[in-house]
Amino acid sequence: MAPKASKARAGKASKARDGKPPRPTASKVLLLVGAGLLLNALALGNFFNQNLGVWVEAGIGACFLAYGLLWGRLGGLRWLRALVAVACAVPLGLALFLGIYGSTDNTTHREDVILVLGAGLSGEEVSPTLAARLDAAIAYREENPDALVILCGGQGPSEDITEAEAMWRYLESHGASTDNVFKEDTSTSTAENLGNAIALMEGLGDGYGFASASDAEVAIATSASHAYRAERMAAQGGLSATHVKGAGVPWYRVVSTYLREDLAVLRLWVFPESVGSD
Repeated sequence: MAPKASKARAGKASKARDGKPPRPTASKVLLLVGAGLLLNALALGNFFNQNLGVWVEAGIGACFLAYGLLWGRLGGLRWLRALVAVACAVPLGLALFLGIYGSTDNTTHREDVILVLGAGLSGEEVSPTLAARLDAAIAYREENPDALVILCGGQGPSEDITEAEAMWRYLESHGASTDNVFKEDTSTSTAENLGNAIALMEGLGDGYGFASASDAEVAIATSASHAYRAERMAAQGGLSATHVKGAGVPWYRVVSTYLREDLAVLRLWVFPESVGSD
């Protein structure tokens, strides 16, 4: 008994010297996760294009940090813990759904058209995300060489050329055929990607096996996180659409990408966006 009593007295003496009890594990986890999210968001905003997902990631990181720092005062509030749990579970659950859905391939490899949706450039070079989409389209066309290809993407504020032109160059540099490949080079959003592609398809006429865009079967090459929304918006525009297995995104963009897509999907469910709008 004496050794145990001695250890207990030593522990109490240590706490007394420190002036405060050790920080709970939950608080440490919140601080660690919050700092990671905030630093990652700041790095993305500094070195890459800022977007809503980056800002939301930074906001969540800051909230986690504050909650971790104030755990001694707020940790005992059950309603707040429940709110945080729900606020984490909902976007995480939706992100898992989007990732799993987009990681499948529901094409028949008999589609008339494959749309490659733009994803940003670095100067004149395609981003890793866009390169992955193009690689998926190249692989698809190897199995369906008769498919018409439409490269969708205009020029953003930090881009030296249009995304469609950069994609065309990528195909050429990787030895992919550019026969029956068309550029849609004015769009700046998913809705415009699809709307302008539909207009282009309508103008092509019967020469490619379909009388109108609504008669064509379309495959979409995009990221896994984006496949569900792109396919749903295409259906709203009157297209019969499928998607190839969605491309991944770099690890440092996973959180911001899925947060942004979560919000976009929720918006689409509540306020359906007409294809062709900004």
